[in-house]
Amino acid sequence: MKRPDYTNKLQDLNVLIRSSLKNCGIFNKTLHFFYIKLTPNLPKVRVNADDTSLVIVNLLTNALDSMPNGGKLLIESRHCKEHDSYVQISISDTGYGIKKNKMDKIFWPFFTTKDEGKGIGVGLAISKRIIEDYGGKINVASIQGRGTTITLCLPAAFKSANEE
Repeated sequence: MKRPDYTNKLQDLNVLIRSSLKNCGIFNKTLHFFYIKLTPNLPKVRVNADDTSLVIVNLLTNALDSMPNGGKLLIESRHCKEHDSYVQISISDTGYGIKKNKMDKIFWPFFTTKDEGKGIGVGLAISKRIIEDYGGKINVASIQGRGTTITLCLPAAFKSANEE
């Protein structure tokens, strides 16, 4: 068994997205429509690949769980709209959306909007911590009954003198 690598390295965000999509079996969901728009040649980010994939899989899982009868899921990468030197991933769904009175709690550990037995409420809390540890930001926009968009903004990184 390969020992996990906990170091942060320069990573191609699009490669991490594709790998996460492949590893979580997302395309086995027959009632869902998937749209993937990845901007080519984005600057790399300095992250741990496993942790960042965990965040992406958490967000994809939540999006799919919010659409039990099917729906549309859009995954995008691009330059961050809010910060010039950042890149972003957005995951949008046409699911239930999040009630306004729950929005300020969604990143609390052990808070969940899911039915009992469907989740324990740590995915978003862990995801937020990971993204913030990289100097990034996580934003949520949601309309109840119409869907949710979660956007991760990560600082672009450049190769240091001692990297290959």
